Order: sequence, then structure tokens, then C-alpha cells
Amino acid sequence: MKNIAVAVILFCSVLALSSGMLKQKTVSGKLLDTVTVNVCKLRFKTSAGRPVDFKMGLNSASPIDILVSIGEPYIFKRIDVILVRGKRPVSLMSYADQKEVVIDKSIFTNAQPGDRLCIDLGQVEKDIDGVRTPVELDVPVFNIPLY
Repeated sequence: MKNIAVAVILFCSVLALSSGMLKQKTVSGKLLDTVTVNVCKLRFKTSAGRPVDFKMGLNSASPIDILVSIGEPYIFKRIDVILVRGKRPVSLMSYADQKEVVIDKSIFTNAQPGDRLCIDLGQVEKDIDGVRTPVELDVPVFNIPLY
């Protein structure tokens, strides 16, 4: 008996035009949909004004405040900051309806080397002339290791 493998190949391409902010998906040359892409700028800074190093992390022994901000016209509807040890949450802080969030250094009181801060941008809204519309982020969760 012969083993026969059948492979189905779909030719997919994604075209993102920065000027028009359009995203087009095609499968085998046919246009499936056109979606408007929202681009929002996020900033993560320490209280000393330095950007947060997501690769090296932060020192758990010397806690500092962390500033998370979002560019115009967006607003954080909800942010959860979780101190995680392994897979278990140790402590939680929640913030709502703010453009800038200062993550208080008190979340570091139970921190140990090897823990991580999980910043979950639960809901982000676009605020234009007082009308808020929800925005779906590609990467809604950020992890900062602690050493």
C-alpha cells in the first residue's frame, strides 16, 4: 500500500497601505475583505523617564512606577496589571477610563525574581467628538519580566 499525501496550498497575501490605512486579504487572487486598520501609539516608561525594556525586564528589589500612555484619540477603557508567579496571579490592580495610567510601585511588594508583570489592555476605545467606539488591538497583553 502506498502512502499518498495531499497538500492544499492557498496563496495568501496581506497588503497594508500606511497612507490609506487599508488592509486587504486575498486568497488565490480573489479579494476577500477590506478592513480599516487602527494605529494607536502605546508608550511604556519608568518613573525615571526611561522606556521599559521588555527583554531584560525590571528589578523586583527596587520598585518604580510605570507610566503607560496611549496616543490621541484613543483611551484606555480598562487595564488590568497582574503580578504573576509561574502561572498563578499574586496581585491585581485595575484602572479604568484613562489616557495615561501610572502603575503604582506598590504592586511590587510581593514580587520576587522570576515573577512578571502582565499588563492586559482589556478594552481600548477611540474617542472622536465624544463618541466612543471599541478598538480591537493586535497585541492586547504585555509581559515584563522581573529579575
